[in-house]
Amino acid sequence: MATRYVNSKTVVLKIGGSFLLTDAGPDVGQLKEMADTVHSLVKEGFRVIVVVGGGLTARHYIEAASSLNSSKGVMDHLGILVSRLNARVFIEALRDEDVVVSEPAETLQEVRVGIQNKSVVVLGGLQPGQSTTAVSALCAEYCSASKVIYGTDVDGVYTADPNKDPNATKLETISYDALKTLIVTTANSLPGQYRIMDGVALTILERSKIPAEILLGNKKNIMASIVDNERVGTIVGEL
Repeated sequence: MATRYVNSKTVVLKIGGSFLLTDAGPDVGQLKEMADTVHSLVKEGFRVIVVVGGGLTARHYIEAASSLNSSKGVMDHLGILVSRLNARVFIEALRDEDVVVSEPAETLQEVRVGIQNKSVVVLGGLQPGQSTTAVSALCAEYCSASKVIYGTDVDGVYTADPNKDPNATKLETISYDALKTLIVTTANSLPGQYRIMDGVALTILERSKIPAEILLGNKKNIMASIVDNERVGTIVGEL
């Protein structure tokens, strides 16, 4: 099997919608911090594909659609629309049109063309049935990115839910198969319920052997992982 070509200076950064939103709406302070992080990566010579999730707002729309007996496809589409709106407001936080594509990409082809011409491309969801977690893996595969960083509200993968199990321990590394066993369930494939990882994302990461790291999404951790190549959270891949 041929070795995957990797562009060592192209990375994918997945930002959960929960980072950028509060119950009252977009968190301007968090938007600015994440924008500053991306600009710092660009200054270090990286090209960054940023995938933004739908967050709590998407779940609210999905719940409303569910109450209206909408199909799962419609619910997914609503989540995509919200994630694209989040991506658009993040572009406003980034500001610099000299290095940032000015509108969210809506296809993998747009992502690839965009990252060939600018240093930063931002997008939300692409199509029903795929979480933004899976979209991040697809972007890494399609654009030959060196790694995927999943910025979350936890500092890695645990053996159990640390909020419920005091004996849960953080894992420094985890294989694709072990992560599938640990967190991929039927509920995890429903609209708005994609959590840290899902089956589609894991399949893509595994088939192309794309390194991924799940970490607490702040500037210090993201810079340490990408620029200094330090292990900050949990590394997902072949062990």
